[in-house]
Amino acid sequence: MLLGHLSIFQTISKLVNKYSFLLVATALFIFESFAILKGNWQSDFWDHSSAIKALSENLLHPSHPYLKLNTPHPFFSPYSVAVAAFAKAAHLNSIQALTCMAFFNLVLFLFSFYRFCQSLFKEKASLIAALGLIFALFLWGNGPYGWSGFYHFMVLHSVLPYPSTFAISLTFLTLSILINNFKLAYFDRPTIWIILLSTIVFITHPNTGILLFILIIGLNFSLSGYTFKFTFLRSFLLIVTTILLSFFWPYFNMPDVLFSYNEEFNTSWERLYHGERRIAWPFLALIPGIFFAPKNKITYFFFVSVAIMVVLFVAGYFLKMYGFSRLISGIMMFTQILIAYLIVTFFFHKNVKRILYIFFVSFCFLFCLLLNRKLIIETFYIPTGHFYKGYEFLREKINPDDLVLSDLGSSLGIPSFNGKVISTGKPVYWIKDSKERREAVKAFFTKENPDSLRKIIIDKYNPDYILLDSTRLDLKPSTIQWIRSLGETIYKKKQLELIRIKKLNLSLEGPYNLENYYCYNIW
Repeated sequence: MLLGHLSIFQTISKLVNKYSFLLVATALFIFESFAILKGNWQSDFWDHSSAIKALSENLLHPSHPYLKLNTPHPFFSPYSVAVAAFAKAAHLNSIQALTCMAFFNLVLFLFSFYRFCQSLFKEKASLIAALGLIFALFLWGNGPYGWSGFYHFMVLHSVLPYPSTFAISLTFLTLSILINNFKLAYFDRPTIWIILLSTIVFITHPNTGILLFILIIGLNFSLSGYTFKFTFLRSFLLIVTTILLSFFWPYFNMPDVLFSYNEEFNTSWERLYHGERRIAWPFLALIPGIFFAPKNKITYFFFVSVAIMVVLFVAGYFLKMYGFSRLISGIMMFTQILIAYLIVTFFFHKNVKRILYIFFVSFCFLFCLLLNRKLIIETFYIPTGHFYKGYEFLREKINPDDLVLSDLGSSLGIPSFNGKVISTGKPVYWIKDSKERREAVKAFFTKENPDSLRKIIIDKYNPDYILLDSTRLDLKPSTIQWIRSLGETIYKKKQLELIRIKKLNLSLEGPYNLENYYCYNIW
């Protein structure tokens, strides 16, 4: 009887060890599939959707995704070009194409994550990958950021269509190729694949590209067995070749993306430095495990890689190069995978201190679940329907290059359906008057401002239409009547009203002009 129970236990143990990642990945795939099909896309989704739409209209010479300009845009990446080509071939709009890509990215992410773990860990790879994925999803402090480049459970359903998710998937795939091909050669077939994939990652999402470079250095110095000189030269050649190749990308100037200073982007990235202790404290759960960690090449790889990330993250704060704040996602993910490796290793090589560490991490994990219980529960109740529900009529009512004046919230979604806008309210590359555009839109829809100022804004930007979304606006009835008097209402349903502006020379009544408003700082 005892032998029979022991045999059953051993069988279950083997099945868990072999299929644990498949079980976790299947459960995640089922949940995320329901989330994708609900289509409640928000935030950066509409930036990417606008880029896909512009590319699908003219794949070789796309116009700006939001503005009525021919300025290039950094979202015209290899990923976006591929999605746009797919959309055009399959006769899908940009929203539908990105929804399909959410499924593709989910499968690619799960496959590449497992492939990386399988290549790195060899033994018990499925169990480590399963636990690593669970930790990556849930082992976070209170209220982790919902930015692109983060992949915790509360945001994964939103970022699946994003280029950053595609880039991190290719990162894991690239690392697995590198692990399996440590040869004494500077260039061979696997090396060419590594460079090509790294270049796609770097152009598609430069922040993930920097993470990939760090991990390549970590792998070469820890797992390769090369001499120091050969390791340095090989790492240098891989990274420099990738960067140089990215400079040949025809859709935008990569050096400008890397080296041009943009205050608005830098300021937005700075926010990641103000909540790092709140969200990243589970990183500290690694510290006790360091003292019991096996002294091998795998732990050395993680220590070297995470240490480089931490140094750059801290240096970015003091040097005010806040783009390095995005490394916090990589720091957390590879710390979470390392903790999973330590837990599995300690479980099968027991001693009292290692068992205590397992209990310690388990407590931290349960505490993280408790801290984020509200966000986790809310994630299971994603509402159905598009954030810009009702905007489909724009596909029929206006043309792709028609300029629509609308509030900043509406302007974010409009270009995904049809038309261009004056500003979306987000920082943009290579638009010198982006701040002025944003403030003009704010001023137009500010309740207290006079109609004479609105006339100046219309005269300056010459929009073809004005879109009013009553759920986003608080304007005086007299202001709405004045806006309607500028043209004719060609669409009105529920909260939306589209007014086609008559092309007349509007008189500039009153002492107001844009320069005066800047001087008096009313905006």
